[in-house]
Amino acid sequence: MAITLNDKLFQFALLRYIHSPETQEFINVGVVVFSWEAGFVKAKMNKSPERAQRTWKGVKGDCYTQILEFIENRINTELRPAPMSLRGWLSAFVMAEDDSSLVFGGFGGGASDNLDETLERLYNNLVVKYL
Repeated sequence: MAITLNDKLFQFALLRYIHSPETQEFINVGVVVFSWEAGFVKAKMNKSPERAQRTWKGVKGDCYTQILEFIENRINTELRPAPMSLRGWLSAFVMAEDDSSLVFGGFGGGASDNLDETLERLYNNLVVKYL
């Protein structure tokens, strides 16, 4: 697909839930699309704990849902893109990189003339496709 003059460059990251740091097994639970050029940043999370609870014992549903709601709301309502990489922006403004169960990874990018549609496509293909 060719890039057009209407396209804006974007970056994306997946939010991953890692239940055990020893195994590093994960499920994708959300996606963030970021375009400094377009002034666009938006996240979409699968806040239902059922997939994680089916995969691992001991996942606390209420806590799981609340933290994903907090991250999604923070990105969608409180933050604006800054002229930096998505990885740096997420670490500085959303969640520092550490050894917690929720980590941003699976970084990628591209160009799009409709960033909302791109977010939906990435969410459907990389998060909910395997539910």
